[in-house]
Amino acid sequence: MKIALFDMDGTLVDSMWVWENAPVEVLRRFDIEPDAAAFSVFREKGYRETAKFLVNRYNLPITSHEAMVMMDEAVMPAYRKDVSLKDGALDYLRLLQEKHVKCCILTANNSELVDIVKERFGLDKYISGFITAAGIGSTKAEPEIFIKVSLLYGAQLSDCVLFEDSSYAIKTAKPLGIKTVGVKDPFGEDQQEYLQDNCDRYVASFRELIAHDIF
Repeated sequence: MKIALFDMDGTLVDSMWVWENAPVEVLRRFDIEPDAAAFSVFREKGYRETAKFLVNRYNLPITSHEAMVMMDEAVMPAYRKDVSLKDGALDYLRLLQEKHVKCCILTANNSELVDIVKERFGLDKYISGFITAAGIGSTKAEPEIFIKVSLLYGAQLSDCVLFEDSSYAIKTAKPLGIKTVGVKDPFGEDQQEYLQDNCDRYVASFRELIAHDIF
């Protein structure tokens, strides 16, 4: 492994409990009673696609960009105070730094929330790149984002390892030859079987990787 690509929410950061409610808060602004789809959509589709889904399914009088802004506003206070790093995440980043592995956050989240996480936990000491899907112009459901990141680092796709808690990104990365590590998240129980069956490795904590000096 030369390049470690980390998803942020649900992988490095214990924050999915915040996002589970963000689509619901958007709907409530328009006095729409949320249904089951509103509670599950973020986990299934990710950030940008969730915004499109909300606008189209519930006929909201806003753009998908405006829906993303509303979701951001709903979660911002928790990012500033309540979200935490996953167990062993910082220690594992230190280990990778010692092994001269370049680390990059590759997230569907927006840059403002990424900056909050970076500053709160001092991640810029260990991570060389903070890349958002919007900034690179594609999503983790599309091969282009991984190809662009590998070119940015001057690495082969086979030299990259993706750490993820969501199946949709794994489904895109694996056919490209990227190795994958599924990271358990308590708010993604419906994802766990897929991650266990399809990732090269599956962990409940980064401490499992540290214990075996796996990098």
